[in-house]
Amino acid sequence: MTGTARLETALDEINRLEQMLTLDGALLVKFWFHLSKEAQRKRLRQLEEDPATAWRVTQTDWERFSQYDRYRKVSEHVLRTTSTGNAPWTVVAGAHERYRSVAVATVLLNAMRKRLAADDKGFKTRLISHGSAPGRRVGQTSCAQHVGAAPRVHQSGL
Repeated sequence: MTGTARLETALDEINRLEQMLTLDGALLVKFWFHLSKEAQRKRLRQLEEDPATAWRVTQTDWERFSQYDRYRKVSEHVLRTTSTGNAPWTVVAGAHERYRSVAVATVLLNAMRKRLAADDKGFKTRLISHGSAPGRRVGQTSCAQHVGAAPRVHQSGL
């Protein structure tokens, strides 16, 4: 099996697992912390220059960094393939720790509030009764229908 075939098999398994989890009522919130190539280079250099953190940067880190464009292409494919209606990705700019933390907290808070409001309306207990998969809840659709859905990009006035 080629590397590409293994990746596609793994992505299919991920989508099936996430579909199963969400159909069973799990709240699944996924984040992708994006660093531009320049931000990644700057981060590695800063870590290297500080004696307290220099040990964290290895030759392997720089070898992987040299493949940034290749990794980015693959990661974009992974994001597109595994961002589904039941389990979309939220892409967050990862260069600034404070912004990243507030963005994640905001998305999590909103997701929990939305889920709690849906639960209050009886969302969890009403099942679709005509010919759908057992356990599927009202308002949920097949994960396969949403494969390739665009990941959400978190933007805020923070």
